[in-house]
Amino acid sequence: KISFLLLVVVFVFGNEIKTDTTLSFNQKQSNLEAVIDEIENNYSNQNLGAVIMATDGIYTKGNSPLESAKNLKIPFYTVALGDSNQQRDALIKNVRYNQIVFAGNDFEIEIDLAAFDFTNQPAILQISQNGQLLFKQNYTIDNKDFFKTIKVKMAASKEGSQHYTIAISKAGYYEDKKGQQFTTIDLNEGQNFIIEMALLPIKPIRLPEVRYPLNQWSLLVDSTINSQDSLLFVYNLLQEYPEMLLELSSHTDARGKDVANQKLAENRAKACYKYLVEEKGLDARRIIPVGKGESEPRTIWKKGEEYLSAKPGDMEGVETVVLKEEYINQFKTTNPRLYEVLHQYNRRTEGRVVNMTFDPATAPAANPSYKTYVKYP
Repeated sequence: KISFLLLVVVFVFGNEIKTDTTLSFNQKQSNLEAVIDEIENNYSNQNLGAVIMATDGIYTKGNSPLESAKNLKIPFYTVALGDSNQQRDALIKNVRYNQIVFAGNDFEIEIDLAAFDFTNQPAILQISQNGQLLFKQNYTIDNKDFFKTIKVKMAASKEGSQHYTIAISKAGYYEDKKGQQFTTIDLNEGQNFIIEMALLPIKPIRLPEVRYPLNQWSLLVDSTINSQDSLLFVYNLLQEYPEMLLELSSHTDARGKDVANQKLAENRAKACYKYLVEEKGLDARRIIPVGKGESEPRTIWKKGEEYLSAKPGDMEGVETVVLKEEYINQFKTTNPRLYEVLHQYNRRTEGRVVNMTFDPATAPAANPSYKTYVKYP
């Protein structure tokens, strides 16, 4: 109704900022600071009434948006969205250092380490330069909501601008071999950096929803979903990690015959593979399509009467549910809507990191059968 009285401009933001209001939920990053700066740059000289931002508050790129919001000097309202449960995470939260030091002197780096829900687990912090390890320290995540500052003294042994790479690793997670870089180039004073370190869990990666017509494997694109856009998550993931080899698996629900479900799942996995390789141009050797059929029912969580697709950080009062056919069938007549929802949970596409050592110079050729559909049913 407000649009009858005022000009309302809507921004959608993630990796990029758009005025197109179509939501795809497949972008990997969110930069709250950038969208506020965009508003200031374009509307600060106009009679701007207010800003309303609907977000989950999580930003994975840029600095805290609080200062940018204050600079607008206009009413700023927020609408909280999304799951409020904090997810398991381990990261480098902040790095502080001076960009200018005298050659031959030591300089100090302060590194803020944070983690949630990794109590009593070890991790490793490393700093390197040009592939040479300069510093390594083991540390223990000793409480649920962990925070620790580690101070590191480094020697300024070389003249000129220097590049360093900082990384963390822990058991059960693939390390981002690239780490995160900080540099002395063109910076004249101390600066804080907010860094999201990428630790990829050694477990299935839940992908954005990919749908197919009933008993078919063509990627569904209609008014409710664009399955090709959903697969851009996989494309972006592999672009970001060029050393990653990914298994792409398709799962069906338990209805129908086992053999038919297996063939259907295999063809759906191959449909995703063919799209990413033939239309998006990904190296065919970096994806392994696998049909799982109904063999691996999904695990979800139940709190009260609510079913949750992501494991809550706080498991008090939460029941772990494996969606086997016998569990789902109890709702077939008593709650038909829930019966369908639980089957839908089982129909999914997942990614699993096979390794982080892909080398295009030595990798073997892709299996040609990945591009050939099997006879169905």
